[in-house]
Amino acid sequence: MKKYCLLIVLLLSVYVGKAQQLDSLFRLPPPMAKPWVFWYWMHASVTKAGITADLEAMKEAGIGGAYLMPIKGKANPPFINPPVEQLTPAWWEMVRFAHSEAARLGLQLGMHFSDGFALAGGPWITPAQSMQKVVWTATTIRGGTAFNDTLSQPLTNEKYYRDIAVLAFPVVVREKQIPVVTSSLPGIDPQFLASPGSRESFRSQEPCWIQYAYDKPFTCYAVTVVTNGNNYQSHRLRIAVSDDGVDFHPAGKMDAPRHGWQDTDAPVTHAITPVTARYFRFYYDKEGSEPGAEDLDAAKWKPVLKVAGLLMSDQPRIHQFEGKSGAVWRISPYTTVQQIPDKDCIPLDKIIDLTSLLDAHGKLHWKAPAGNWNVLRIGHTSTGHTNATGGAGQGLECDKFSSAAVRVQFDHWFGEARRKIGPFLADSILKVFHVDSWECGSQNWSASFRDEFRRRRGYDLTRYLPAMAGYPVQSVQTSETFLHDVRTTITDLVQQHFYDTLAALAHAHGCTFTAESVAPVFPADGMQHYQSVDIPMGEYWLRSPTHDKPNDMLDAISGAHIYGKRIVQAEAFTELRMRWDEHPGMLKSLADRNYALGINKLVYHVFAHNPWTDRQPGMTLDGVGLYFQRNQTWWKPGKAWVTYAQRCQALLQQGRPVSDIAVFTGEEIPRRAILPERLVGVLPGLFGDSLRYFESKRMANRGTPLREMPAGVTASANITDPADWVDALQGYHYDSFNKDALLRLATVKDGNIILPGGAAYRLLVLPGALAMSPEGNLLSRETMFHLRRLLSQGATIMVNGPVRSLEAPDSTIILSGKGVIQGPWQDSSMSSLGLAPDLLMKEPSGSRAGAVAWTHRTSTDYDIYFISNQREQERTLECSFRVTNRLPELWDAVTGEQRTASDWEMKDGRTLLSLQLPASGSLFVIFRKPTPHREMHHAANWASYNTINTLNNDWEVQFDSTAGGPASPVLFKELKDWSKEPSDQVRYYSGTALYKKTFEWSPSQQDTMSRVFIDLGKVANIATVKVNGIDCGVTWTPPYKADITAAVHTGNNELVVAVTNTWGNRLTGDTALPVAQRITHTTAPLKLDKTTLLEAGLLGPVQLQQEIVTPGGEVAQSVMQQVYQEIKTPYKYGMVMVPADSTKKLDCPSIFRKGRKWYMVYIIYYEGRGYETWLAESKDLLNWKTKGKMMSFADSSTTWDKNQRAGYISLQDHVWGGNYKWRAFKGKHWMTYIGGAQNGYEQGLLSVGIANTHKRITRSHEWHRFDRPALMATDSNAGWWENNTIYKSAVIWDKTHTTGHPFVMYYNAKGDSLKPKRGKERIGMAVSDDMEHWTRFGKDPVLDHFTGITGDAVIQRMNNLWVMFYFGAFWKDRPTAFNRFACSYDLMHWTDWNGDDLVSSTEQYDKRFAHKSFVVKHKGVVYHFYCAVNNKDQRGIAVATSKDVGKSTLHFTKDK
Repeated sequence: MKKYCLLIVLLLSVYVGKAQQLDSLFRLPPPMAKPWVFWYWMHASVTKAGITADLEAMKEAGIGGAYLMPIKGKANPPFINPPVEQLTPAWWEMVRFAHSEAARLGLQLGMHFSDGFALAGGPWITPAQSMQKVVWTATTIRGGTAFNDTLSQPLTNEKYYRDIAVLAFPVVVREKQIPVVTSSLPGIDPQFLASPGSRESFRSQEPCWIQYAYDKPFTCYAVTVVTNGNNYQSHRLRIAVSDDGVDFHPAGKMDAPRHGWQDTDAPVTHAITPVTARYFRFYYDKEGSEPGAEDLDAAKWKPVLKVAGLLMSDQPRIHQFEGKSGAVWRISPYTTVQQIPDKDCIPLDKIIDLTSLLDAHGKLHWKAPAGNWNVLRIGHTSTGHTNATGGAGQGLECDKFSSAAVRVQFDHWFGEARRKIGPFLADSILKVFHVDSWECGSQNWSASFRDEFRRRRGYDLTRYLPAMAGYPVQSVQTSETFLHDVRTTITDLVQQHFYDTLAALAHAHGCTFTAESVAPVFPADGMQHYQSVDIPMGEYWLRSPTHDKPNDMLDAISGAHIYGKRIVQAEAFTELRMRWDEHPGMLKSLADRNYALGINKLVYHVFAHNPWTDRQPGMTLDGVGLYFQRNQTWWKPGKAWVTYAQRCQALLQQGRPVSDIAVFTGEEIPRRAILPERLVGVLPGLFGDSLRYFESKRMANRGTPLREMPAGVTASANITDPADWVDALQGYHYDSFNKDALLRLATVKDGNIILPGGAAYRLLVLPGALAMSPEGNLLSRETMFHLRRLLSQGATIMVNGPVRSLEAPDSTIILSGKGVIQGPWQDSSMSSLGLAPDLLMKEPSGSRAGAVAWTHRTSTDYDIYFISNQREQERTLECSFRVTNRLPELWDAVTGEQRTASDWEMKDGRTLLSLQLPASGSLFVIFRKPTPHREMHHAANWASYNTINTLNNDWEVQFDSTAGGPASPVLFKELKDWSKEPSDQVRYYSGTALYKKTFEWSPSQQDTMSRVFIDLGKVANIATVKVNGIDCGVTWTPPYKADITAAVHTGNNELVVAVTNTWGNRLTGDTALPVAQRITHTTAPLKLDKTTLLEAGLLGPVQLQQEIVTPGGEVAQSVMQQVYQEIKTPYKYGMVMVPADSTKKLDCPSIFRKGRKWYMVYIIYYEGRGYETWLAESKDLLNWKTKGKMMSFADSSTTWDKNQRAGYISLQDHVWGGNYKWRAFKGKHWMTYIGGAQNGYEQGLLSVGIANTHKRITRSHEWHRFDRPALMATDSNAGWWENNTIYKSAVIWDKTHTTGHPFVMYYNAKGDSLKPKRGKERIGMAVSDDMEHWTRFGKDPVLDHFTGITGDAVIQRMNNLWVMFYFGAFWKDRPTAFNRFACSYDLMHWTDWNGDDLVSSTEQYDKRFAHKSFVVKHKGVVYHFYCAVNNKDQRGIAVATSKDVGKSTLHFTKDK
């Protein structure tokens, strides 16, 4: 018993505060939980009318704010005249007006860092302030003579070039040969492939070869592949050589570097093991191609060889140096000594710095030593990148390594916007500063780069600069180390000078800083910049596998987790080609999957500003993105979808994410978060055989299969699909963990690696060689130091593959000892580490449940699980959670329904329960309320229904004639698909149609309080249901069911279903019409002529259903809403009983009826002594006259109840609105009462006493009291929660013996097993067969809020539903007392009302407390009697009513 009680105390100590706040967050999501939109102002086409309409539509839909982003310049011809071009006074006025309208509507706005959505440029950025890159020319000089000539100037962009250095080093000059180039393809002359700068292209879809034939043997060190674009196939050619052109033998194979989508800024130089031959063949075969990924972007596309140049080099070149120099985002293996032996590297001491010998005109004056010399003129120029998606604000991209340039850009765009709109709007509305899509390439130089490098790396880079041009310096290890240092410096500089500067600027202006990923465009740590960003942001795409960004998502999510950022945004539903079939139901599972990944705030892409108020669909992002704007057909009912997002996001923004595993991203640069499919070989046991086989088959990519998605876009069918990787680790989640987190943030506590933001990891994984870390665990000394530090503190680290030193790659580091595990991980769980799976899900058959996405967030007060069915079919799941000792609650964000699970058990530290999810359905499972119970099996955890009627026939359907529909109503004898109708007005219809019919409803007299539903069956695509003119909600996702309980009534009912489809059919129909006859007008390019019409309309079957009520089951809030509507009493009449003077206090009314009169049993507290029980009578429930005492103080000093005798009616007729008769048992009437011996207000030990009388109850007289209490806090069987004292009680006579007994008592008590006096008040139960002998029912209270007081239950019955009136007091953040109610189907399991109080303090006479209910319904009026306490602590009886019956003239006496 002690152990049990201690457990209860510990549990109750945590359920206060934050856990209770979850309810209000879910029911009324805060502003941060509201989704935002990207609000694109397209093509300089902006109007004030359009701005107002847009913002009002956002407000109406529940959107919290918008990123105002102008995109592109004016069209030709302009869409509106005159166009409103960026930066003009007219445009700034539109920006100001938008902010003023947002202020009027209570919306917030954000703005990007530049015109367009990518990235940070403008016309004010000079070439010197722009992004810089290293360029060079090479001149060969024969030594021994004076050289006085101009060195050719390297590539110059924007007429800007500055020298960095001129370096000379010895070179072996080989005879220049021009090969003869041929091919196996007939009719093609590929000679151009050997010529630098060629614009021609060699193409082949079939296996082929290209041959280079030399007159003399040629030694090849490297091949530079030029594609004039992106082409994966050209980087995977197999090389064979021959001396005679007949017999060829292998000489190597080229492998593409890992690369991003913006990979055109540099060619790729492939180092090969040097080989000498006369004939070189490059063989092409698409078989063996990878299927493509974000870091192998060009492989996504149809496998076709497209190459513009294969430039053979007779000089050694660093393998794929272009990416290693930071000129472009690429990842490549280190160059090997086999490819470039030390003897072929340039000795450092042979490199001569000639910079001072170059004059201002680029002429070099140098007397070269003997031998042949290569002179490199190395400089920097603008990369030439611009914010290309901008309009009139387009210009060069600012230098990301210069805080000054970044400030210039900020000041000219965001800062100027603040000045133009004025300080009030700037400070109150323009609250978000945003950096969007990084589409400006990389940079590897700036004016300060040399000094920054020296300061950070500790040495001067000048003599190493040839390595940036691909020349190996000293050794391949030296060269690779230097280039790694360059990339590390790039990472440092973009962090400090770009992101840290922007964070400081944003915060100085009171703005939140949001940003998307730098990868895979800028070579840096893809997560590190999120340390400076307030809200990290990823992006996911809809039906656009070639453009989807799963790695961006993980960068943002893991970055947020390791840096402690509570909010993680996503650019949501970006779509390559709008199909006009999009609707909330089809988008739900995609959003849910990303919620499960860790996203908790959506920014819908895209809400294009529509400058016209009379053109629909109007403006779009040229057909890109989800059409999510005011002219969307389903915009108004779509608010229900936004509300779903608000509820989800409100909960998912709470607590901290639970990820058990941290995977180290290594020290390669660029680096980014690691995708799950890359870890299959590292954690094979967790992935399981099925996923391992699936991934091996996908990566084999046999036959290089293709698919078309979206229409017109053909790409690899095996591109990784994030949908395949939900719950990939089968019960565990992981985060990627970067070097910065390891060095600065990580410590160990209780065996977990913890970070300041709250992240905690049981296992750190060093994954070894992966696609984006080809060198595997190549780690620096400082990294090894911190890994060993964590081990010494008790961490567990799994090492997969060898560990090598970054400073000496040929050396192996031994990481062993306590806490070190050698990978790969082969077990199916991590239980051996004391870490069971967080969540396990099985099908009813017992097999693992696939395609279920989930996430878990936790705090000390609660655990929140979000579970999403990713399949389009209803499913039942058997779930096992790594949580115990807390009640599972099920919260449905679609309907807003909250209920306690009624079928579960706790076993071995886990909670087991079944869930039923509809197609694409989701649920939150909340654990917050402590429970000592180990199981509960009262009812299923989901509702079931009886079908009362099917309503498939004879619907009157009214289309909108202004949208092209029939003018007159159409009779559908049966439900049908609009697109199958012969009438063009129907089959091409897009918009809303009203379905109308009537139905009869006759409720069962025994079951009037269960819910009634309309199940619409199948809907294409969204429907609003009204019954008898009452809005019953929107159905937008399966099961397309609407709760009509509050609207349906006995007899004839009118049903109206407003069904809305998408724009697709109307646009398809209009495509075939001349422009002048079209109903629609849009700027989007339409490619619908070959599309089939979309299913549309109400398809059914439509069924009228009633919920099957299960005893012990949850009472739905919609049922309780009915109860609330029945019992609410908004009119306060005032005081009806007041004490004669201030020494007395009236309390606890209970009312009965006898004949034509009403009687009140109430209690009076006498100052300094205690309670007596009194009787009063009334004819009208408003005017009362005292009759006298019923139980008086005792004279004997030995009586247990001599000073406390507070009585309450027992066995009253409990039927709501009934006769309120006080029923007799064994010829007597009964009361329970508070009894106690000690003087004072409820002092000492109070107990439940029993009293009865055989005399007339309408006359005052002393009642017979039993000698001993019926229940005492000191009883040996008293519960942990009642061991201090027991207060008021109420007894009902349940003749159905629901509990197995006729008499049921509800009483409130206080207690705590360890410190009884500190306990809270709760309501419990006792039962009796004779009204004299009582037995406690259960070990725990039946209603408990775990804070303050829950007490004074009064029970009444509404048909099949029991209603408990009770009061609460001193709850968290609620210092007063107030009356509420709960409901039950079985008297034992109570569902608390989550809406408004029944009575609370609003008047002077009840300013302090308004509590302790007794509620009566008589002649259609509800009277809510309660104890009113004013600020002077005067107590009396007041009443509130359901109808206005006037105001009382009775008042408390004034103090003398």
